[in-house]
Amino acid sequence: MREDKVNILLVDDQPAKLLTYEAILGELGENLIKANSGEEALEHLLRTDIAVVLVDVCMPKLDGFELAALIRQHPRYQDTAIIFISAVHLTNLDQIKGYKAGAVDYVSVPVDPELLRARVTIFADLYRKTGALERLNRDLERRVAERTAELQADIAERKRTAERLLEQEKRLTYVSRLGVLGELAAGIAHEINQPLTAIATYAQASRRLLTGTTCDKEELLIAFNKIERQVLRAGEVIRGLRAFTRPTEGNRRRVNLRDLLSEVLQLAQMDARAHDTRIKLTTHPRLPQVTVDVIQIQQVVLNLVRNAIEAMACTPVVKRIVNVDVAQINENDLRVAVSDRGEGLTPEVRDNLFTPFFTTKAQGMGIGLSLCRSIINAHGGQIQVENRTGGGATFSFTLPTAAGERADT
Repeated sequence: MREDKVNILLVDDQPAKLLTYEAILGELGENLIKANSGEEALEHLLRTDIAVVLVDVCMPKLDGFELAALIRQHPRYQDTAIIFISAVHLTNLDQIKGYKAGAVDYVSVPVDPELLRARVTIFADLYRKTGALERLNRDLERRVAERTAELQADIAERKRTAERLLEQEKRLTYVSRLGVLGELAAGIAHEINQPLTAIATYAQASRRLLTGTTCDKEELLIAFNKIERQVLRAGEVIRGLRAFTRPTEGNRRRVNLRDLLSEVLQLAQMDARAHDTRIKLTTHPRLPQVTVDVIQIQQVVLNLVRNAIEAMACTPVVKRIVNVDVAQINENDLRVAVSDRGEGLTPEVRDNLFTPFFTTKAQGMGIGLSLCRSIINAHGGQIQVENRTGGGATFSFTLPTAAGERADT
């Protein structure tokens, strides 16, 4: 059972429908709250923090449109995800009315359980990630304030003892540490700002499509897909920060490494196309299974592939190709290698790449590769980097096999 459950409010005047929604969403592991009317829903909202509201449009007294408008008037619920469910209001004008009332999504009846779970999961995770980022910012501010207060007290004490030289040294230490915190805060802001800016851009485009004289569903679907990808990317950044500050063993299971890589490389295709780069996966059709935390290993592969793409972005390479090769190197270990055709690495950079907060980028936190090493080491493997003959670099890591089992082709 997850510890960071969020509250999801289910609103419908028909008890049978509430039971249906509860059955569909129960496996998400979130806290489901049921309300039989708009008035009862408002009572829950006044005393409980709600992440997602799933509401029927057609209800007596207070219908879904009116309830959504009232929710949006409350300062605490300006950004709460409101999803309408309707078997009647299905025209574009009805949906536009719903979005104007404050809805972020619209689900028609009969409800597709998988689709409903996927949509609720996206907004619940976004609520969690936004809260995590806010807590991280508050924690950074608290740490800076605490350290600043400590240094100021120390400087005052040194002044009282009239030890001028020691006072100057303390001032230099103070400035240096603030500089590190400033770079870290700037890196976090940069990493998060990119997907958030893209989300805002696509959301504005979606609004223009919805409020225009005609609504091109294909263009709207493209915009929503791009919003979803950027939300996932922002989630990767936040998961990286959380994993770096609070590393855990995670939830491990046996998987086919070839299937895992094929899935995660699909997520990297957008970055690859943006840089005119092709990703090539080479693997044996039958490989032993591995026991891993899927999300953590996906994070490692995405980090290495994106670094490889960036390594070739500014180089005069005729064919930009990122090679991902998987092989069994002995009875107990598999090896995943990610190679680029960039300029390679200087000895100084190569020796410090896995050091926390070391980065060669103008903006960045410098925790990606150090986090990759922590994840691979925790899985009983090793990660390393070496320059390729003819240019470029190869990052590789090993994973122990799940002894006695082989994946299906």
